[in-house]
Amino acid sequence: MAKRNFWLAFWIGWVGLPAFAQVSVDSAHFTEAFQQEPPFGIFKDNYFITGAPIGETPNRMNADAKFQISFKHRLIDRKLPFGTYLFLTYTQKSFWNIYQESSPFAETNYNPGLGLGKLQFRNGKLGGIALLQVEHESNGLPPESSRSWNSLSVNYLKFATDDLLVGLKAWLPFGYTKDNEDLMEYIGFQELTAHWRVANRLLFDVQLRKAAAWNNRGSLQAGMSYKIDSEANQYLYIQWWQGYAESLIEYEQVSSMLRLGIAIKPPFPDYY
Repeated sequence: MAKRNFWLAFWIGWVGLPAFAQVSVDSAHFTEAFQQEPPFGIFKDNYFITGAPIGETPNRMNADAKFQISFKHRLIDRKLPFGTYLFLTYTQKSFWNIYQESSPFAETNYNPGLGLGKLQFRNGKLGGIALLQVEHESNGLPPESSRSWNSLSVNYLKFATDDLLVGLKAWLPFGYTKDNEDLMEYIGFQELTAHWRVANRLLFDVQLRKAAAWNNRGSLQAGMSYKIDSEANQYLYIQWWQGYAESLIEYEQVSSMLRLGIAIKPPFPDYY
C-alpha cells in the first residue's frame, strides 16, 4: 500500500491531474523512487470522441470527432531550488469533420509548455500540487486564419477530500496574433477544475472558465469516465461542452456539444 500511495503522489505531481486515495508519502522515499521512474508519460487525458450539437438531429454536417493527444517529459532527475522539477508538456487537440465528404479536419490546436512542479507535503501527507508554466497555443494556419497566444500560468491543485481534487489555474496572457486580440473576453484569465471519484471505476471531472467581462461568456466542460477493466487503462468517456472557445478558429462562437468515445488516462488511476 505504501508503494502504491507513493506512485499515486508521483503521478499527481507530474501531470497536475486528479488521483484518488488516502495519500501518505515520505518525501525522502519520493525523491529516491522519482529518479527511477521513466521521464516520459501521459500528461492530460488522451481521447477520441464523437458526437453532435445538443438539441439538433445528428447529420453529416453537424456531427464531428474530437481527439486529444497529450504527454509530458521530465527534463532532469535532480531537484532544482525550492524542491521543484523541470518538465516539458505537449497537448494537441483536433476537430475532425469525419462524416463529411473527404473527411476534412476543421482545426488542430497545438499547446506546448515548459514548467516547474512542486508537491506540497504536510504532516507526511500529500496536500496539493503547485505548477508554474510558460505555454503557447496556436492553430498553425495561414495568417488570415491564424490564432495564437502565449501565457505565464500558475496552477494549484488541492485535495478537498480523499476522493475530491479541486484546482485553480490563472494566467497572464501575452503575444496575441492580431486576429484574436479579444480572446480573453471569451475565455477569461482563470480556470476552475474539480475531479471526483464516485466509485473505484467511475470518475467525474469539471472545467469552468469565466470570460473577463460582465456577461455570460465563458465555458463549461464536464466529463464522466468509466473504467472498462480494472487491470486496463481505458475508459468509456462522455464529454459535454457548453460555451465559447472550444476551438481557437471559432472562439467567438458559442457551442453545445455532447460526444462519446474512449479515453486513456495517466497511469495513476491504476494505483487505487
